[in-house]
Amino acid sequence: MKSDLKRQIGDKLIKLRQEQNLSQEKLANMAGLDRSYISRIERSLISPTLENFFKICKALEIEPYKFLEKM
Repeated sequence: MKSDLKRQIGDKLIKLRQEQNLSQEKLANMAGLDRSYISRIERSLISPTLENFFKICKALEIEPYKFLEKM
């Protein structure tokens, strides 16, 4: 069963990525991560590590606390 937090993070990541017209691959490259890692987060299979969460936020040009707002 997928946790609510994983689902919320995955849904928010999809929303933010699509708002910037980024593919999973483009976002992954910008963050220095693998595309499949982004995909697994978006599908709520995994939660990002704290380090990778910050990399994703930096790539999206969003402060981490803003990412977590209104989840």
